[in-house]
Amino acid sequence: RGNRKELAEWFPEDYADFLLQSVQYEGVLNYALFEGEEDADFDAYIETYQKLRQYTDMGLVKQAEEALSALDSLGVYHPYVDIEKARLLLQKEEKEKAGHLLCRLAKKYAEEERIVCCYGQYLQMEERWEELQGIYDGLLENNPDSISARMGKAEEILHQGEYRKAREIILDLLEFSPQDERLLKDLMDANVYIIDELEEKKTETLLSQDEWMDYSWCLYQNMKFEEAIDVLNGFEPDEEHRLDYHNLKGRVYLTMDKNEEALRHLLPWLKELKNVRPDGTKKTQRKLARLGYAYYTIGSAQAAILLKEKKKDFTEPMWYFEQAIAEEKEESQMVSYYHTVADIWRQLKEYGKVVDACDHMLSINQGYYPAVLLRQDACLHLGMFQEVLDDYQRAVYMYPYYGKPYATLIKMYFMFGEYDKVEEILDLTREKKWRATPYSF
Repeated sequence: RGNRKELAEWFPEDYADFLLQSVQYEGVLNYALFEGEEDADFDAYIETYQKLRQYTDMGLVKQAEEALSALDSLGVYHPYVDIEKARLLLQKEEKEKAGHLLCRLAKKYAEEERIVCCYGQYLQMEERWEELQGIYDGLLENNPDSISARMGKAEEILHQGEYRKAREIILDLLEFSPQDERLLKDLMDANVYIIDELEEKKTETLLSQDEWMDYSWCLYQNMKFEEAIDVLNGFEPDEEHRLDYHNLKGRVYLTMDKNEEALRHLLPWLKELKNVRPDGTKKTQRKLARLGYAYYTIGSAQAAILLKEKKKDFTEPMWYFEQAIAEEKEESQMVSYYHTVADIWRQLKEYGKVVDACDHMLSINQGYYPAVLLRQDACLHLGMFQEVLDDYQRAVYMYPYYGKPYATLIKMYFMFGEYDKVEEILDLTREKKWRATPYSF
Protein backbone atom coordinates (compact mmCIF):
# COMPACT_ATOMS: atom_id res chain seq x y z
CA ARG A 1 0.00 0.00 0.00
CA GLY A 2 2.97 2.30 0.44
CA ASN A 3 4.07 1.85 -3.18
CA ARG A 4 1.11 3.17 -5.16
CA LYS A 5 3.36 5.35 -7.34
CA GLU A 6 5.45 2.33 -8.34
CA LEU A 7 2.32 0.27 -9.00
CA ALA A 8 0.96 3.02 -11.24
CA GLU A 9 4.13 2.80 -13.35
CA TRP A 10 3.46 -0.86 -14.05
CA PHE A 11 -0.32 -0.92 -14.24
CA PRO A 12 -3.17 1.40 -15.36
CA GLU A 13 -4.35 3.81 -12.63
CA ASP A 14 -7.71 2.07 -12.15
CA TYR A 15 -6.05 -1.32 -11.80
CA ALA A 16 -3.53 0.03 -9.29
CA ASP A 17 -6.45 1.36 -7.23
CA PHE A 18 -8.17 -2.02 -7.50
CA LEU A 19 -5.07 -3.79 -6.18
CA LEU A 20 -4.83 -1.42 -3.23
CA GLN A 21 -8.51 -1.90 -2.38
CA SER A 22 -8.10 -5.68 -2.64
CA VAL A 23 -5.45 -5.76 0.08
CA GLN A 24 -7.23 -3.20 2.27
CA TYR A 25 -10.80 -4.52 2.26
CA GLU A 26 -12.29 -7.99 2.45
CA GLY A 27 -13.49 -9.09 -0.98
CA VAL A 28 -17.20 -9.28 -1.68
CA LEU A 29 -16.83 -12.80 -3.09
CA ASN A 30 -15.23 -15.97 -1.77
CA TYR A 31 -13.54 -17.14 -4.96
CA ALA A 32 -13.15 -20.69 -3.65
CA LEU A 33 -16.91 -21.18 -4.00
CA PHE A 34 -17.04 -20.67 -7.77
CA GLU A 35 -18.27 -23.54 -9.95
CA GLY A 36 -17.76 -23.61 -13.74
CA GLU A 37 -15.42 -24.56 -16.56
CA GLU A 38 -11.97 -22.98 -16.51
CA ASP A 39 -12.59 -21.10 -19.76
CA ALA A 40 -15.93 -19.63 -18.60
CA ASP A 41 -16.29 -15.85 -18.52
CA PHE A 42 -15.75 -15.31 -14.80
CA ASP A 43 -15.01 -11.60 -15.26
CA ALA A 44 -18.41 -11.01 -16.84
CA TYR A 45 -20.03 -13.06 -14.08
CA ILE A 46 -18.39 -10.99 -11.33
CA GLU A 47 -19.30 -7.70 -13.01
CA THR A 48 -22.93 -8.78 -13.47
CA TYR A 49 -23.08 -10.04 -9.88
CA GLN A 50 -21.96 -6.60 -8.67
CA LYS A 51 -24.76 -5.01 -10.67
CA LEU A 52 -27.25 -7.55 -9.31
CA ARG A 53 -26.28 -6.74 -5.75
CA GLN A 54 -26.59 -3.01 -6.37
CA TYR A 55 -29.99 -3.42 -8.04
CA THR A 56 -31.18 -5.50 -5.10
CA ASP A 57 -29.92 -2.88 -2.64
CA MET A 58 -31.93 -0.25 -4.51
CA GLY A 59 -35.07 -2.38 -4.76
CA LEU A 60 -34.89 -2.41 -8.59
CA VAL A 61 -36.58 -5.79 -8.98
CA LYS A 62 -36.92 -5.77 -12.78
CA GLN A 63 -33.26 -4.87 -13.37
CA ALA A 64 -32.15 -7.41 -10.74
CA GLU A 65 -34.13 -10.19 -12.44
CA GLU A 66 -32.58 -9.26 -15.79
CA ALA A 67 -29.14 -9.51 -14.19
CA LEU A 68 -30.05 -12.94 -12.79
CA SER A 69 -31.03 -14.13 -16.27
CA ALA A 70 -27.71 -12.88 -17.63
CA LEU A 71 -25.82 -14.75 -14.89
CA ASP A 72 -27.67 -17.99 -15.64
CA SER A 73 -26.46 -17.85 -19.25
CA LEU A 74 -22.74 -17.66 -18.38
CA GLY A 75 -22.24 -21.27 -17.25
CA VAL A 76 -20.86 -20.24 -13.86
CA TYR A 77 -22.33 -20.61 -10.36
CA HIS A 78 -21.62 -18.89 -7.06
CA PRO A 79 -23.87 -19.30 -3.99
CA TYR A 80 -23.83 -15.57 -3.20
CA VAL A 81 -26.10 -15.11 -6.22
CA ASP A 82 -28.69 -17.25 -4.43
CA ILE A 83 -28.48 -14.83 -1.49
CA GLU A 84 -29.55 -12.07 -3.86
CA LYS A 85 -32.35 -14.32 -5.15
CA ALA A 86 -33.53 -14.72 -1.56
CA ARG A 87 -33.43 -10.97 -1.00
CA LEU A 88 -35.53 -10.42 -4.12
CA LEU A 89 -38.05 -13.00 -2.88
CA LEU A 90 -38.27 -11.10 0.39
CA GLN A 91 -38.90 -7.86 -1.46
CA LYS A 92 -41.75 -9.58 -3.29
CA GLU A 93 -43.11 -10.80 0.08
CA GLU A 94 -42.37 -14.44 -0.80
CA LYS A 95 -40.86 -15.05 2.62
CA GLU A 96 -41.35 -18.82 2.76
CA LYS A 97 -39.49 -19.39 -0.52
CA ALA A 98 -36.71 -17.06 0.63
CA GLY A 99 -36.41 -18.94 3.91
CA HIS A 100 -36.17 -22.35 2.21
CA LEU A 101 -33.46 -21.06 -0.13
CA LEU A 102 -31.40 -19.51 2.68
CA CYS A 103 -31.81 -22.62 4.84
CA ARG A 104 -30.59 -24.87 2.01
CA LEU A 105 -27.58 -22.62 1.45
CA ALA A 106 -26.71 -22.50 5.17
CA LYS A 107 -26.77 -26.31 5.41
CA LYS A 108 -24.64 -26.78 2.29
CA TYR A 109 -22.13 -24.06 3.17
CA ALA A 110 -22.19 -24.43 6.95
CA GLU A 111 -18.80 -22.75 7.46
CA GLU A 112 -19.30 -19.87 5.00
CA GLU A 113 -19.64 -16.72 7.11
CA ARG A 114 -21.72 -14.53 4.80
CA ILE A 115 -24.20 -17.28 3.90
CA VAL A 116 -24.80 -18.48 7.45
CA CYS A 117 -25.05 -14.93 8.82
CA CYS A 118 -27.58 -14.00 6.14
CA TYR A 119 -29.71 -16.98 7.15
CA GLY A 120 -29.32 -16.02 10.80
CA GLN A 121 -30.42 -12.45 10.08
CA TYR A 122 -33.43 -13.76 8.15
CA LEU A 123 -34.46 -15.87 11.17
CA GLN A 124 -34.10 -12.81 13.40
CA MET A 125 -36.21 -10.65 11.10
CA GLU A 126 -38.90 -13.32 11.10
CA GLU A 127 -38.71 -13.67 14.94
CA ARG A 128 -37.77 -17.37 14.62
CA TRP A 129 -35.37 -17.23 17.56
CA GLU A 130 -35.58 -20.92 18.53
CA GLU A 131 -34.26 -21.96 15.11
CA LEU A 132 -31.36 -19.52 15.54
CA GLN A 133 -29.83 -21.41 18.47
CA GLY A 134 -26.33 -22.67 17.69
CA ILE A 135 -26.04 -21.02 14.27
CA TYR A 136 -23.68 -18.22 15.32
CA ASP A 137 -21.95 -20.44 17.89
CA GLY A 138 -20.92 -22.87 15.13
CA LEU A 139 -19.39 -20.07 13.08
CA LEU A 140 -17.58 -18.59 16.06
CA GLU A 141 -15.98 -21.91 16.98
CA ASN A 142 -14.05 -21.85 13.70
CA ASN A 143 -13.79 -18.08 13.29
CA PRO A 144 -13.96 -16.33 16.69
CA ASP A 145 -13.08 -12.95 15.11
CA SER A 146 -16.03 -12.94 12.71
CA ILE A 147 -17.66 -9.52 13.15
CA SER A 148 -20.91 -10.60 11.45
CA ALA A 149 -21.25 -13.69 13.65
CA ARG A 150 -20.39 -11.76 16.82
CA MET A 151 -22.96 -9.12 15.90
CA GLY A 152 -25.63 -11.76 15.34
CA LYS A 153 -24.71 -13.49 18.61
CA ALA A 154 -24.97 -10.19 20.49
CA GLU A 155 -28.47 -9.69 19.10
CA GLU A 156 -29.40 -13.22 20.11
CA ILE A 157 -28.15 -12.59 23.65
CA LEU A 158 -29.99 -9.28 23.71
CA HIS A 159 -33.23 -11.04 22.77
CA GLN A 160 -32.65 -13.48 25.64
CA GLY A 161 -32.62 -10.53 28.06
CA GLU A 162 -28.91 -10.53 28.94
CA TYR A 163 -28.61 -6.81 28.23
CA ARG A 164 -25.29 -6.11 29.92
CA LYS A 165 -23.53 -9.07 28.31
CA ALA A 166 -24.90 -8.08 24.89
CA ARG A 167 -23.87 -4.46 25.46
CA GLU A 168 -20.26 -5.45 26.20
CA ILE A 169 -20.04 -7.42 22.94
CA ILE A 170 -21.58 -4.52 21.02
CA LEU A 171 -19.15 -2.02 22.56
CA ASP A 172 -16.23 -4.26 21.58
CA LEU A 173 -17.53 -4.44 18.00
CA LEU A 174 -17.98 -0.68 17.85
CA GLU A 175 -14.23 -0.38 18.44
CA PHE A 176 -13.77 -1.84 14.95
CA SER A 177 -16.78 -0.21 13.28
CA PRO A 178 -17.79 2.91 15.23
CA GLN A 179 -20.33 4.16 12.65
CA ASP A 180 -22.16 0.88 12.00
CA GLU A 181 -25.89 1.71 12.10
CA ARG A 182 -26.95 -1.80 13.03
CA LEU A 183 -24.56 -1.90 15.99
CA LEU A 184 -25.63 1.56 17.14
CA LYS A 185 -29.28 0.48 17.11
CA ASP A 186 -28.40 -2.67 19.06
CA LEU A 187 -26.57 -0.53 21.62
CA MET A 188 -29.58 1.75 22.04
CA ASP A 189 -31.86 -1.27 22.49
CA ALA A 190 -29.64 -2.67 25.24
CA ASN A 191 -29.33 0.74 26.89
CA VAL A 192 -33.10 1.12 27.27
CA TYR A 193 -33.20 -1.70 29.82
CA ILE A 194 -30.06 -0.60 31.62
CA ILE A 195 -31.41 2.96 31.91
CA ASP A 196 -34.61 1.65 33.50
CA GLU A 197 -32.63 -0.49 35.93
CA LEU A 198 -30.28 2.31 36.98
CA GLU A 199 -33.03 4.91 37.14
CA GLU A 200 -34.71 2.84 39.84
CA LYS A 201 -31.45 2.54 41.81
CA LYS A 202 -30.81 6.27 41.42
CA THR A 203 -34.12 7.15 43.08
CA GLU A 204 -33.00 5.08 46.04
CA THR A 205 -29.54 6.75 46.04
CA LEU A 206 -27.87 3.36 45.61
CA LEU A 207 -25.69 4.09 42.59
CA SER A 208 -21.96 3.45 42.77
CA GLN A 209 -19.51 5.64 40.83
CA ASP A 210 -19.34 2.97 38.08
CA GLU A 211 -23.12 2.96 37.85
CA TRP A 212 -23.31 6.77 37.73
CA MET A 213 -21.03 6.68 34.70
CA ASP A 214 -22.85 3.73 33.08
CA TYR A 215 -26.15 5.53 33.53
CA SER A 216 -24.75 8.73 31.98
CA TRP A 217 -23.19 6.87 29.04
CA CYS A 218 -26.44 5.03 28.28
CA LEU A 219 -28.38 8.30 28.26
CA TYR A 220 -25.82 9.91 25.95
CA GLN A 221 -25.76 6.93 23.57
CA ASN A 222 -29.57 7.02 23.42
CA MET A 223 -29.47 10.74 22.57
CA LYS A 224 -30.96 11.89 25.87
CA PHE A 225 -28.44 14.70 26.15
CA GLU A 226 -30.15 17.02 28.64
CA GLU A 227 -30.83 14.09 30.95
CA ALA A 228 -27.21 12.96 30.65
CA ILE A 229 -26.00 16.41 31.72
CA ASP A 230 -28.42 16.42 34.67
CA VAL A 231 -27.07 13.06 35.83
CA LEU A 232 -23.44 14.13 35.38
CA ASN A 233 -24.14 17.30 37.35
CA GLY A 234 -25.59 15.18 40.12
CA PHE A 235 -22.39 13.60 41.40
CA GLU A 236 -18.73 14.36 41.97
CA PRO A 237 -16.40 11.83 40.30
CA ASP A 238 -13.56 10.33 42.29
CA GLU A 239 -10.00 10.14 40.97
CA GLU A 240 -10.61 6.84 39.20
CA HIS A 241 -13.59 8.20 37.23
CA ARG A 242 -12.48 11.78 36.58
CA LEU A 243 -11.03 11.08 33.12
CA ASP A 244 -14.18 9.27 31.96
CA TYR A 245 -16.33 12.05 33.47
CA HIS A 246 -14.56 14.78 31.46
CA ASN A 247 -14.65 12.60 28.35
CA LEU A 248 -18.40 12.05 28.50
CA LYS A 249 -19.42 15.52 29.64
CA GLY A 250 -17.32 17.11 26.91
CA ARG A 251 -18.88 14.85 24.28
CA VAL A 252 -22.41 15.62 25.43
CA TYR A 253 -21.84 19.38 25.31
CA LEU A 254 -20.16 19.03 21.90
CA THR A 255 -23.17 17.13 20.56
CA MET A 256 -25.46 19.84 21.94
CA ASP A 257 -23.36 22.48 20.12
CA LYS A 258 -22.32 24.03 23.45
CA ASN A 259 -18.72 24.24 22.38
CA GLU A 260 -17.32 26.54 25.08
CA GLU A 261 -18.69 24.23 27.78
CA ALA A 262 -17.38 21.23 25.84
CA LEU A 263 -13.84 22.60 25.78
CA ARG A 264 -13.87 23.01 29.58
CA HIS A 265 -14.02 19.21 29.76
CA LEU A 266 -12.35 18.05 26.54
CA LEU A 267 -9.07 19.83 27.26
CA PRO A 268 -8.59 18.24 30.71
CA TRP A 269 -9.73 14.90 29.23
CA LEU A 270 -6.94 15.07 26.65
CA LYS A 271 -4.41 16.15 29.29
CA GLU A 272 -5.24 13.21 31.56
CA LEU A 273 -5.52 10.78 28.65
CA LYS A 274 -1.94 11.53 27.59
CA ASN A 275 -0.77 10.38 31.02
CA VAL A 276 -2.45 6.94 30.76
CA ARG A 277 -0.05 4.03 30.35
CA PRO A 278 -0.86 0.52 29.04
CA ASP A 279 -1.59 -2.06 31.74
CA GLY A 280 -3.00 -4.92 29.66
CA THR A 281 -6.64 -4.36 30.63
CA LYS A 282 -9.48 -3.85 28.15
CA LYS A 283 -10.59 -0.71 29.98
CA THR A 284 -7.21 0.95 29.54
CA GLN A 285 -6.94 -0.19 25.92
CA ARG A 286 -10.25 1.54 25.21
CA LYS A 287 -9.02 4.72 26.85
CA LEU A 288 -5.79 4.75 24.84
CA ALA A 289 -7.70 4.11 21.62
CA ARG A 290 -9.52 7.42 22.20
CA LEU A 291 -6.42 9.64 21.95
CA GLY A 292 -6.97 10.53 18.29
CA TYR A 293 -10.64 11.17 18.94
CA ALA A 294 -9.82 13.43 21.90
CA TYR A 295 -7.72 15.68 19.66
CA TYR A 296 -10.51 15.60 17.07
CA THR A 297 -13.24 16.70 19.49
CA ILE A 298 -11.18 19.70 20.62
CA GLY A 299 -10.49 20.70 17.02
CA SER A 300 -14.20 20.35 16.21
CA ALA A 301 -15.28 22.50 19.16
CA GLN A 302 -12.72 25.20 18.38
CA ALA A 303 -13.65 25.22 14.68
CA ALA A 304 -17.37 25.51 15.47
CA ILE A 305 -16.69 28.56 17.67
CA LEU A 306 -14.53 30.23 15.02
CA LEU A 307 -17.09 29.56 12.27
CA LYS A 308 -19.86 31.05 14.39
CA GLU A 309 -17.72 34.13 15.05
CA LYS A 310 -16.80 34.32 11.34
CA LYS A 311 -13.09 34.19 12.13
CA LYS A 312 -10.53 33.37 9.44
CA ASP A 313 -7.53 31.97 11.33
CA PHE A 314 -8.06 28.22 11.83
CA THR A 315 -4.43 27.39 12.65
CA GLU A 316 -5.17 26.02 16.13
CA PRO A 317 -8.10 23.71 15.33
CA MET A 318 -6.26 22.42 12.25
CA TRP A 319 -3.29 21.54 14.47
CA TYR A 320 -5.62 19.45 16.62
CA PHE A 321 -7.03 17.72 13.53
CA GLU A 322 -3.49 16.92 12.36
CA GLN A 323 -2.70 15.38 15.76
CA ALA A 324 -5.97 13.43 15.65
CA ILE A 325 -5.08 11.90 12.29
CA ALA A 326 -1.51 11.14 13.40
CA GLU A 327 -2.69 9.35 16.56
CA GLU A 328 -5.68 7.53 15.06
CA LYS A 329 -5.31 3.82 14.29
CA GLU A 330 -8.76 3.20 12.76
CA GLU A 331 -8.83 4.15 9.08
CA SER A 332 -12.58 4.82 8.99
CA GLN A 333 -12.07 7.37 11.76
CA MET A 334 -9.19 8.99 9.88
CA VAL A 335 -11.46 9.41 6.87
CA SER A 336 -14.10 10.94 9.14
CA TYR A 337 -11.57 13.46 10.49
CA TYR A 338 -10.47 14.46 6.99
CA HIS A 339 -14.15 14.81 6.04
CA THR A 340 -14.66 17.32 8.84
CA VAL A 341 -11.56 19.24 7.72
CA ALA A 342 -12.83 19.30 4.13
CA ASP A 343 -16.23 20.58 5.21
CA ILE A 344 -14.67 23.37 7.28
CA TRP A 345 -12.57 24.52 4.30
CA ARG A 346 -15.70 24.29 2.13
CA GLN A 347 -17.53 26.66 4.48
CA LEU A 348 -14.55 29.02 4.32
CA LYS A 349 -14.50 28.75 0.51
CA GLU A 350 -10.90 27.47 0.60
CA TYR A 351 -11.56 25.07 -2.25
CA GLY A 352 -7.95 24.09 -2.91
CA LYS A 353 -7.71 22.83 0.67
CA VAL A 354 -11.01 20.98 0.19
CA VAL A 355 -9.48 19.12 -2.75
CA ASP A 356 -6.37 18.28 -0.66
CA ALA A 357 -8.49 16.85 2.16
CA CYS A 358 -10.58 14.83 -0.31
CA ASP A 359 -7.45 13.41 -1.89
CA HIS A 360 -6.30 12.28 1.55
CA MET A 361 -9.66 10.59 2.15
CA LEU A 362 -9.52 8.78 -1.18
CA SER A 363 -5.91 7.69 -0.62
CA ILE A 364 -7.16 5.88 2.49
CA ASN A 365 -10.45 4.63 1.04
CA GLN A 366 -10.79 4.72 -2.75
CA GLY A 367 -14.49 3.98 -2.44
CA TYR A 368 -15.44 6.83 -0.09
CA TYR A 369 -18.28 8.37 -2.07
CA PRO A 370 -18.75 11.65 -0.10
CA ALA A 371 -15.14 12.63 -0.83
CA VAL A 372 -15.79 12.36 -4.57
CA LEU A 373 -18.84 14.64 -4.24
CA LEU A 374 -16.98 17.22 -2.15
CA ARG A 375 -14.04 17.21 -4.54
CA GLN A 376 -16.25 17.55 -7.63
CA ASP A 377 -17.94 20.64 -6.18
CA ALA A 378 -14.60 22.17 -5.10
CA CYS A 379 -13.12 21.57 -8.55
CA LEU A 380 -16.04 23.43 -10.13
CA HIS A 381 -15.26 26.47 -7.97
CA LEU A 382 -11.57 26.21 -8.92
CA GLY A 383 -12.30 25.99 -12.64
CA MET A 384 -10.85 22.46 -12.84
CA PHE A 385 -13.44 21.37 -15.36
CA GLN A 386 -11.89 18.10 -16.52
CA GLU A 387 -11.71 17.02 -12.86
CA VAL A 388 -15.41 17.91 -12.47
CA LEU A 389 -16.23 15.52 -15.30
CA ASP A 390 -13.86 12.84 -13.98
CA ASP A 391 -15.41 12.97 -10.51
CA TYR A 392 -18.90 12.89 -12.02
CA GLN A 393 -18.05 9.69 -13.89
CA ARG A 394 -16.50 8.16 -10.80
CA ALA A 395 -19.45 9.09 -8.58
CA VAL A 396 -22.04 7.75 -11.02
CA TYR A 397 -20.08 4.52 -11.46
CA MET A 398 -19.98 4.06 -7.67
CA TYR A 399 -23.61 5.00 -7.04
CA PRO A 400 -25.82 6.24 -9.89
CA TYR A 401 -28.94 7.06 -7.86
CA TYR A 402 -27.98 10.30 -6.07
CA GLY A 403 -28.60 13.65 -7.75
CA LYS A 404 -25.63 15.70 -6.47
CA PRO A 405 -22.98 14.68 -9.07
CA TYR A 406 -25.47 15.26 -11.89
CA ALA A 407 -26.40 18.68 -10.51
CA THR A 408 -22.75 19.76 -10.24
CA LEU A 409 -22.06 18.70 -13.83
CA ILE A 410 -25.19 20.53 -15.02
CA LYS A 411 -23.90 23.71 -13.35
CA MET A 412 -20.68 23.36 -15.32
CA TYR A 413 -22.48 22.90 -18.63
CA PHE A 414 -24.68 25.91 -17.87
CA MET A 415 -21.54 27.99 -17.38
CA PHE A 416 -20.45 27.09 -20.92
CA GLY A 417 -23.95 27.44 -22.39
CA GLU A 418 -23.96 23.78 -23.46
CA TYR A 419 -27.69 23.28 -23.01
CA ASP A 420 -27.81 20.13 -25.15
CA LYS A 421 -25.44 18.50 -22.61
CA VAL A 422 -27.71 19.69 -19.80
CA GLU A 423 -30.65 17.96 -21.46
CA GLU A 424 -28.64 14.73 -21.82
CA ILE A 425 -27.82 14.71 -18.10
CA LEU A 426 -31.44 15.47 -17.18
CA ASP A 427 -32.56 12.52 -19.32
CA LEU A 428 -30.13 10.29 -17.40
CA THR A 429 -31.48 11.41 -14.04
CA ARG A 430 -35.03 10.55 -15.09
CA GLU A 431 -33.92 6.95 -15.59
CA LYS A 432 -32.44 6.62 -12.10
CA LYS A 433 -35.57 6.01 -10.05
CA TRP A 434 -35.40 3.57 -7.17
CA ARG A 435 -37.06 2.59 -3.93
CA ALA A 436 -35.52 1.65 -0.59
CA THR A 437 -35.56 -1.96 0.65
CA PRO A 438 -35.56 -3.22 4.25
CA TYR A 439 -33.78 -6.47 3.28
CA SER A 440 -30.19 -5.26 3.11
CA PHE A 441 -28.17 -8.14 4.56
